[in-house]
Amino acid sequence: MKKIPIILSALFLLLVLIAVGFWLFKSPAPQKTPQQSVNFPTSTSTPGTASTSAQNSFFNNPNVKEDPNNPGYYYVGYQPVGESENETAPYLIKYIESTKYFVIGLLQEPIGENRIKAEKYLMQLLGANKEQMCTLNYAVYASNSVSSQYTGMNLGFSFCPNAVLLPS
Repeated sequence: MKKIPIILSALFLLLVLIAVGFWLFKSPAPQKTPQQSVNFPTSTSTPGTASTSAQNSFFNNPNVKEDPNNPGYYYVGYQPVGESENETAPYLIKYIESTKYFVIGLLQEPIGENRIKAEKYLMQLLGANKEQMCTLNYAVYASNSVSSQYTGMNLGFSFCPNAVLLPS
């Protein structure tokens, strides 16, 4: 049972390394939607601003837990440790506080359906609409073991410009 957190952590680290590799070696392309720091949107915050209470709400949410092995990294939703370690997670969301970056790993087929589940979960947790979600710093990946066709590609959120169309 202790192998599951190690495997999930290794998978996540692999996804991060792939993302960094692509980021470092890709040529800059014009973006239709500018990326911004996560603004922890709430119904009382204005777009582009960070509310301290919204940030505290995010970090105090029982579904947001700091990675015990990586300070400043937070698991959002499914946790590879604790009560949910016996569950087979369809996706894993990690938030990196220093860069205000979300990394979403799709861990099971059908990746289209699981991407939508992850989007809806994160949207609800942040209290964000689709437009706000597209302005987050984020990446959505599937590992080679899940889908060799989409490995190494930032799939994006399904509703954002330049998102990769996936089968459901």
